[in-house]
Amino acid sequence: MLDGMSRGMGMRRSAAGTVGLILGSILIASGLVPRAASAMCCACSSCSGTAFCVDAVPNSLTCATLCVAAGCNGTVFDSADVCALGCDGAPDVPTATPSRTPTSSPSRTPTDTPTGTATSTATATETNSATATETPTASPSSTPSTSPSSTPTSTPTPMRQLSGHVRYYSDNGPVPGVTMSIVGMSPAIAMTDADGAYGFSFASGDFTLIPTKQDDVQNAITALDATLVLRFQAGLEPTFTNDQKLAGDVTGNGSVTALDATRILQFQAGLLPRFEVANTCQSDWVFRPDLIMIPPNATPIEPQISTGVCVKGAIAYDNFSGTVPNQDFVGILFGDTTGNWPGPSNPTPTATPA
Repeated sequence: MLDGMSRGMGMRRSAAGTVGLILGSILIASGLVPRAASAMCCACSSCSGTAFCVDAVPNSLTCATLCVAAGCNGTVFDSADVCALGCDGAPDVPTATPSRTPTSSPSRTPTDTPTGTATSTATATETNSATATETPTASPSSTPSTSPSSTPTSTPTPMRQLSGHVRYYSDNGPVPGVTMSIVGMSPAIAMTDADGAYGFSFASGDFTLIPTKQDDVQNAITALDATLVLRFQAGLEPTFTNDQKLAGDVTGNGSVTALDATRILQFQAGLLPRFEVANTCQSDWVFRPDLIMIPPNATPIEPQISTGVCVKGAIAYDNFSGTVPNQDFVGILFGDTTGNWPGPSNPTPTATPA
C-alpha cells in the first residue's frame, strides 16, 4: 500500500490520465479491456445483494458501468489504491475476481407511441336562401326617408394580462413549444412561440404558472456531456454551474455522479428511452423562474430534485390582477451539460390561451 502522501499525489496525477483515457475511448462500448495496473480500485455498493470490490479497473466510467451491470447504484473509484482495507476509504468489502468483466447491455424496450390523427369531416356552410323583394307603392304625400347603413366596427385584440419568455440556459436563445400551464381555480394552457414568448389574455385570482416540455432533444445529448460529468466528478470542472448540475442529474437523486455519465451514454446509444428524472418530473426539461422584478403577491419557486421527488420550477400568484409582463423562465434540457442545444429548427404556432 502507498502511504497517505503518495496516495494523494497519485490520485491527482491519475485523475487527468483517467479523463484522457475517457476522451480517447468514450465512444467505445462499456466492455473495455483493463490495462495492467497494480492499484486501480472499483467498489460497488448500494446493491440488492452483497457489495464487492474489483482491482485493476481502467477508469471511473468502466467502474460505473460494471456496478450498474451488477445491480449496484453506488460506486467508488480510486486510481491510486487497491481493494485491501477499503477502496478510497470506503468500508472494506469482499474482493471479486470475475472471469470476465460484466457488460451492461440493456435491451431496447419498444414503446408504443400512439399516433392520433384528427380529421375534420364536417364543413358548416352558411347559405342565405331567403330573398326579400320590396315593391314600393308611390304616394305623392309620402316623405322618403333614408336608412343609414351599418358601419362594421373592429374588435380589438385582448390585452395579455400575463406574459413572458422562455430562453435556454447556455445562450439565452428562445425555447419554443413549452407548455405553460395555469394551475388553479381557472386553469389554462398556452404554448411558447418561435420567439419563446407566451401570454394569457385572462388571468385572475390565486394560481401557479408551471412550464413543462417533452422531447425536442435535437441530438444535443452526446458522449461529450458524459465526459463533462466525469470531469466534474474528478474535480477537473470546478466551474460547473447550478444549471449544469440540474442538466447533469439525469438519475434524479439530487447529485451528479459517474452513474449519471453512464446513463447519458446509454441514452445517447439508444439503450435508455428516457432518463429517470424525466419520468419523475413528467418533463424532459427543467425550468427555473428568471424574473427581472418580482411583482407583488408573486412567489418564484426554484426546481428541487431528489430521489423520487421533483418540485418543478414555477411562479405562484396570490390574488393576481392587472397586467404583469416579463414573467420569464430559463429552460434546461436534462442531459445537456455542454449547453449545445441548437434552438428551434422549425417555427412553432403562436401562443394561444386555452
